[in-house]
Amino acid sequence: MEIQQRLLFGVLKNVAETVTNSEPIYILLLGENKDLGQTLTDTIMCIGYNPKEQKAFMISIPRDTFVGKSLYTAKPQDKINSFFNEKNPQKILDKVNELTGLNIEYYVIVNNKGLINLVDLLGGVEFDVPIDMNYDDKTQGLHIHLKKGVQTIDGKKAEMLLRFRHNNNGTSYPTEYGDNDFGRMKTRKKLYFSCFTANFKCKISR
Repeated sequence: MEIQQRLLFGVLKNVAETVTNSEPIYILLLGENKDLGQTLTDTIMCIGYNPKEQKAFMISIPRDTFVGKSLYTAKPQDKINSFFNEKNPQKILDKVNELTGLNIEYYVIVNNKGLINLVDLLGGVEFDVPIDMNYDDKTQGLHIHLKKGVQTIDGKKAEMLLRFRHNNNGTSYPTEYGDNDFGRMKTRKKLYFSCFTANFKCKISR
């Protein structure tokens, strides 16, 4: 038994040293949704992890970021999310690398159903909804109704959170939070962090 324990300790120590000495890992996270027959990505996030320093970061790139050659001849196709193609995500990956100066090799595409299933699999996550959210779009079959405050968010509510930009009356997040798309990006980062934390606690409890 003592020999087995030493062998196991040796293996675990080697794995730990290999991981902590690894180079930083960068991943492009793309949130995919299909509206009115179009496949779009409103979520574009660079996620990085440095094993040596045990640090991670998450940066959102606004979907309307200009990546064309001239502002004077700018077209809708010059927005960064126009480069997204579910069959060939390499195009938007190349644009993100060009924009950030990073060398991201990997990408993850998460669609609406995948997000809902992920949050439900975690048993929901505790989240502080920053404002009352009331928005309806019959053409998309999209209905967002959430109350402000700390609450348990299930998969369906998570989708509402991630898609909310403004209310039916035109009001949005407060300026200090970041209105419209900027507010939505902040909420997304907070929700993803809550999911990662919930996943970590779930693993520890088991």
